[in-house]
Amino acid sequence: MRDGYGMLYCTGKLTGNPYLYECEWVKGTPTKGSRVWINKDNKWENFEGQFDEEYLATGTGRAYRQDAAYEGEWKDNNPHGYGRITFPNGQYQEGQHLNAKLVGVHKLFNKEGKLIKLKTYEDDKKIKEEWVNEKTG
Repeated sequence: MRDGYGMLYCTGKLTGNPYLYECEWVKGTPTKGSRVWINKDNKWENFEGQFDEEYLATGTGRAYRQDAAYEGEWKDNNPHGYGRITFPNGQYQEGQHLNAKLVGVHKLFNKEGKLIKLKTYEDDKKIKEEWVNEKTG
């Protein structure tokens, strides 16, 4: 039974994709650490944070890949709760996620941290978007 710090290489049950875990283990369960894998588009992805007994990202953590990053709350391997998506141009968007879907009002900031846009989502679909200017922001 794994207990303490260690590494595990395995393949996904459904996809066959390779995964490398580097984490702390408690009585056979990964609790926190990182997971690196190659996705279906043959691009690497990485997650750093908390895991559950099923090896799923649950709790808080950060996932990043070649084109974006997400940092925030997770449940069952999906962004769930409050989080931040950072884009390659340095802009970032903060808001709520429900089972990996964008919900509610999200705030888009430029790379300097200035609020530039409000976006409203329902079930991952953008239903409203408004620019924020100096006078209304």
